[in-house]
Amino acid sequence: MRAVQDRCPGTPAGSKVDASGCIVGQTLTLTGVKFENDSAVLTEASRKILDEVAESLKNQPNVRVEIGGHTDSIGNDAYNHILSQQRAEAVRQYLISRGVSGDRLVAMGYGEFRPVASNETPEGREQNRRVEFKLIVE
Repeated sequence: MRAVQDRCPGTPAGSKVDASGCIVGQTLTLTGVKFENDSAVLTEASRKILDEVAESLKNQPNVRVEIGGHTDSIGNDAYNHILSQQRAEAVRQYLISRGVSGDRLVAMGYGEFRPVASNETPEGREQNRRVEFKLIVE
């Protein structure tokens, strides 16, 4: 019988994993991925982070990613939804430009509707302006 290779070493104990040892449906917040104010233009620091993400994804061809864009509650709902979609798509396009297959990436904009902190403080709003990756292992 052939041994199965662990394609995701270092997975925390107790995590739900697939046959390859990768976490199923894990959602990660990409800390440090930011955009220019009121736009979908990635900052230089964000591009460096995404370069590392692209290399990791290229080494894990069995992983598909839903890229979720989120905003704070400043502005109206419709605008925030559009901006979050544009930001998620900007991340998707950047990863494609770095060699990740586009058919493995889906961009979704959630606007202000999935906050992780209060929108009443500047710190909370900053936490809500984020990009999340939902990893789907095939």
